[in-house]
Amino acid sequence: MYEEWKKRRKIEINSNDNSDDTDYRHMPKMKVNTHLKDELRTPQEIHKIVKKRENLKLKNMEKGKRKKIEGSLRKKKRSDGGNGAYSSSKKSTKFRR
Repeated sequence: MYEEWKKRRKIEINSNDNSDDTDYRHMPKMKVNTHLKDELRTPQEIHKIVKKRENLKLKNMEKGKRKKIEGSLRKKKRSDGGNGAYSSSKKSTKFRR
């Protein structure tokens, strides 16, 4: 029974002739992630990932600290004149009915 197991597993237990160059330990099977991209990330992808991390960091902050930071960001946005597409005095009527 041991001989059959030894043939299937290709290993031995308590072998008498253990030489230095022979290793009978079972080697783990290596798995390769085939879904992983081989290419490096583009600067746009890196920027997107960093921005997402910052957003999550802000969302996971304590409520008081988060409100303080969001308020200062809103003030800064208002003083800069918005996003540039619309002026601060005009309001979008695109979604009004």
